[in-house]
Amino acid sequence: MAGALFAARQTYITPDAFTFDLSVLFFIAVLIGGRGRVVGPMIGTVILTLLPEIAAPLVMWSNFLYAALLLLVVLLVPGGIAEFLERLFGKAVKGGGLEAPVPERLNAVLGEHASPKALTLEGVALHFGGVRALDGVSLTVRPGTVHGLIGPNGSGKTTLLNAASGFYTANAGRIAFGEAALTARSSDERAALGIGRTFQTPRVVGNLSVLENAMLGAYRQFTVHFPAVALGSRRGVKEDAAVRQRAVNALVAVGLRRLAHLRADQLQHTEQRLLEIARCLVMRPSILLLDEPAAGLSHDEIEHLRALIEHIRSLGVAILLVEHHADLVFQVSDEVTVLDVGRVLAHGAPAEVRVNAEVINAYLGT
Repeated sequence: MAGALFAARQTYITPDAFTFDLSVLFFIAVLIGGRGRVVGPMIGTVILTLLPEIAAPLVMWSNFLYAALLLLVVLLVPGGIAEFLERLFGKAVKGGGLEAPVPERLNAVLGEHASPKALTLEGVALHFGGVRALDGVSLTVRPGTVHGLIGPNGSGKTTLLNAASGFYTANAGRIAFGEAALTARSSDERAALGIGRTFQTPRVVGNLSVLENAMLGAYRQFTVHFPAVALGSRRGVKEDAAVRQRAVNALVAVGLRRLAHLRADQLQHTEQRLLEIARCLVMRPSILLLDEPAAGLSHDEIEHLRALIEHIRSLGVAILLVEHHADLVFQVSDEVTVLDVGRVLAHGAPAEVRVNAEVINAYLGT
């Protein structure tokens, strides 16, 4: 569009009008202003247009000034001036902590989730060189139940989640979700089947808003292709609006609705954990694999998380919960499996596992 306007204004175009220096200037403008935002290149262009006028006496040093400005931005504000302004004003708007979660809004989010399926692992083994991270682990997570997975650090809990969600490929054993064998399926194919996953360290897209991050959960469910969305087709607009409303309901459910407009990297660690859960809920999963969701949460926030997990379970979703907060695990779980050095140490009802002598010695302590 800019090229067309330039041609209309100049009435002719020659190669001399587009020099290498001009291309570099455009590149610098994008980096200084902030890539990934509409306003970023505009800010960069204004600065680079006004700078020569302000520093006219230093015209001989213009290249040096551009280089120094670029270096300062890259080192101090990698996302550009636009990101700096967003952070500056975003923190001022944020204030005050989380809202009270509203688990009842999950009915609107999960009302049409995929049909209930059980996740089954039979004799799963996973080795890293000579280290046996998983050594013949078997367990079943049934629909509408919470299956707690506990054990000491290094016992293989997160490795098991990685094997179930497709980030690692098991060396032996069988993993199935309902009737579908998962061994040869990639992580995104497993997500399309209805397997949602959170991580020990929250993984959010920092330069997107909280609401946009939540909407990403429905990525594999979009039926409208990019050209139709880009051209603003009625079907694309309708589907986008439906997913956006589902994401809003998920944020209300976990207590993040007031922060929906902020960039995700402005959230605190505990808020990012809840955002990951909201993103998984938007995909309407049949099973949730939660990796230490209570880490860093306060007592009140853990109680809210407990209520959220119980409500998700009541809607028929299976949950595999990895957590070091033993009280939470024993409160919400229908079954508990204890791992130790990659093997199943104990399995059964929470009350039975809690008084198991081997579990007490290896993990719970006296």
